[in-house]
Amino acid sequence: FLILYVQATAMAEYKRKESTIMFEFRFTYSDKNYYEVKGVNKIVIPSSPVKELVGDAILTTPLPLKTLYLYTANGNVTVSGTNLMVIDVIKQDN
Repeated sequence: FLILYVQATAMAEYKRKESTIMFEFRFTYSDKNYYEVKGVNKIVIPSSPVKELVGDAILTTPLPLKTLYLYTANGNVTVSGTNLMVIDVIKQDN
């Protein structure tokens, strides 16, 4: 029982640290407009199955140029994929 408790506690601590990693996104569209979203700690990619990315997986997973859902500590943002040309992702210093 103690081993399971320690393992579960360690995993919870790892998940907590991973979810506190934040990113800054810059979305550039074909009309040269861009939009920035800061403090992103989770992304959801609507697909089959739905992909949910947190932590360093946000940097290592290729992001499609389509609708994405970004989550911050204060809310969420839906980003349109229509005419989206470039997604820049930068890991923020905590």
